[in-house]
Amino acid sequence: MLAVFLTMLTGTGGNAGNQSSALVIRGLSNGEINSSNYHRVVLREMLASSGIALVLAAISLVRVLVTPGASAMVALVISATTFLTVVGAVTGGTVVPLLLERMGVDPVHISSPVLATLTDVVGVLLLCLISSKFLLTAPL
Repeated sequence: MLAVFLTMLTGTGGNAGNQSSALVIRGLSNGEINSSNYHRVVLREMLASSGIALVLAAISLVRVLVTPGASAMVALVISATTFLTVVGAVTGGTVVPLLLERMGVDPVHISSPVLATLTDVVGVLLLCLISSKFLLTAPL
């Protein structure tokens, strides 16, 4: 059942991270974001991503619950993983372009491929960690 929702998790994280990356790159290019406000930008994006992730986690919970054969515990695992993946992806989408800019690398050329790879890997790892913790120890 977890495999059914794996692409939903990675796709959601990838979309959220790429959107965040695009906003940061735009801010860097027009001067709204600079080295003096990096910390504020990261904090603001993390706070915003928490709200977005909460909504997406609730939607994924309902989505899994209406799937034939899915248990409530699987729905909770997918929901928790969605939340953490989105927050992580948005944070990565914010931090990766800032780090690249600081290193003197144009973030436009590398942010999406790096971010997509990181988001997919982290999303799968989170799903494995959360599901092994809760599904292997909890009675179904």
